[in-house]
Amino acid sequence: MKQVIFSKFSNERAKAFAIRTQILEDADGTRVVQKIACHPEGREHVNRIAKWHDRLLEQFSKTAICPNRVLGTADGVVELEYLDGAETLETRFVHLWDGGCREEAKALLEKYLDMLRSCADVPFVRTDAFSEVFGEADLPEGLLCMPVTDFDMTAENIFFTGQEDLWELIDYEWVFPFPVPVNMLIYRTILYVTCRHIGNSRELAEDLCRQEGMCEREIRAYQKMEEAFQRYVTGDHVPIRDLYQDISPGVVAVDTERKMPASGKADMRSTLYLDGPENAAQDRTVYARARQEKSGDYRVEFQLPEDFSGTELRWDPFEGELSEIRIVRTEADVPVTLAPMNGFSRDGRDVFWTRDPIYRVQADGDGLRKLVLYFEARFLEEEEALAGGRQTRLEWEAYDAEIANLRCQVARQQEEIARQQAEDAEMRRQLDTLRSVGLVRLFERVHRRVQRGRERTDGETKK
Repeated sequence: MKQVIFSKFSNERAKAFAIRTQILEDADGTRVVQKIACHPEGREHVNRIAKWHDRLLEQFSKTAICPNRVLGTADGVVELEYLDGAETLETRFVHLWDGGCREEAKALLEKYLDMLRSCADVPFVRTDAFSEVFGEADLPEGLLCMPVTDFDMTAENIFFTGQEDLWELIDYEWVFPFPVPVNMLIYRTILYVTCRHIGNSRELAEDLCRQEGMCEREIRAYQKMEEAFQRYVTGDHVPIRDLYQDISPGVVAVDTERKMPASGKADMRSTLYLDGPENAAQDRTVYARARQEKSGDYRVEFQLPEDFSGTELRWDPFEGELSEIRIVRTEADVPVTLAPMNGFSRDGRDVFWTRDPIYRVQADGDGLRKLVLYFEARFLEEEEALAGGRQTRLEWEAYDAEIANLRCQVARQQEEIARQQAEDAEMRRQLDTLRSVGLVRLFERVHRRVQRGRERTDGETKK
């Protein structure tokens, strides 16, 4: 008799996708995993998992990736092998990263991403099915895809079971048979591992994506695709997480209500990381409330630990809002400067095109124990923030193009100099060869005799 020892409902979804995952154990300790549709409408979604196993097994046959084995099926139920004592790719990556072995961590992740790329040989073509799931993302040309795409191939779904040449893939319910750019999977893998574990840093995630060859346009398109996919999964169902901002507006003083920003927030959590943006970690943070004062400005005060000795910090004013911020003033034990990390400056204000605004805080020396920030915040509609971002990115792209052109000119000049130097070297080599056989010396003696003869002739003519 098998007993349920673990059960998890993934039911913050449309009925067609809501499932229950459970682990069952029999009398001798053998375990299996079951995925069961929560509603009749979801049976087809679960039934497809066995088919996706076979397709993925074939697709990744020349790599170390192997989908978790299907043990049995019934209508709306699939039973899979339980992986005992396994370590995930995400866990291994984070362990290396937090242990200071960042290059090794990147190499591990790159090995996985290369496996994904090696299976992508299908040109991307936009289909109706793609648009239904991912919307009308503005993707560049020339992207490659796999024959089928497991959209949830994030690092937490790759398991190591003791064989280093076997990377087991679990939770492959979100497989699509139409073209999806493989770079989207790479973006998603990087985004999830950094935002869950590496300081919740979108900046780091986007930097790693750029190192994988993605341009700004592509990264923004994948952000849109992720948002569209989440809407597709939830359908008409409204997850509790999306109700938070509506049911927790904070406390609003009567005399400040007239000056409330568009989002209706007078009290928000603000976060100060005790390291710079590149090294920010959740276990080194100070939280405070950013409260709106009668003037309409926000004020947030951070008390830093007595043993803090750094000079570079990261400040997240708040989360979940596209915003325009103007720093009014700062109060601190030492002079500090602030610079936006994932936005752009316009007319003395900083506009952020992500919902996680980040500032780099630079302290002029040790001794920072108290930091008070006063700032204006205007919350933007998505289109307004993105429009400003697009304009700034266009300016950056034009600047980058000009720099690239100058680099090309310099490269051509360097090539010409190298060619001339090679020609000079060849001429010197030929002269050295001629000297070695005495021809040049003979020519020089004849030349001197002719010259002396001309000089005597000229002297006699003058007489």
